[in-house]
Amino acid sequence: MKPSIDQQCLLCRHIKKYAGEKHICRKCYRRINASEYFFEKVIAYKLASYGLKCIPQYNDGRKSVDICIKSSKLYIEVDGSHHQRNPQITIDIWRDFYSDKEGFFTIRVPNSIFESKKGFLRVTRMIWAIARQRQKKWWQFWK
Repeated sequence: MKPSIDQQCLLCRHIKKYAGEKHICRKCYRRINASEYFFEKVIAYKLASYGLKCIPQYNDGRKSVDICIKSSKLYIEVDGSHHQRNPQITIDIWRDFYSDKEGFFTIRVPNSIFESKKGFLRVTRMIWAIARQRQKKWWQFWK
């Protein structure tokens, strides 16, 4: 009988005892080396397991982004609740504007997705699909 998603580690999908409430087994928790960038590292690790080359805490010269996928020209920002307040919203819009001018698309993910495993897996699969689509050259569609 296949174990339910609630019994599996979020990253390696093994049935193990979890390290805290993050639904991650102790082995993966040690591998990620939990720090202040825990959510970013978990998403980058999961996307890497899908075959994407992720750069966590990438600095493009002007700003630092949580995760960069250069092959797709994609930035991923994992935002806390303070990003939903007025002064930070304006700053984020300007950051996204300048990223867009450089050809990078920004995906903003609230860190509240970690409250549910299914939500986290849906978001990471959606990011993977967007990254794969953006890896295709846009001029191929004009032939």
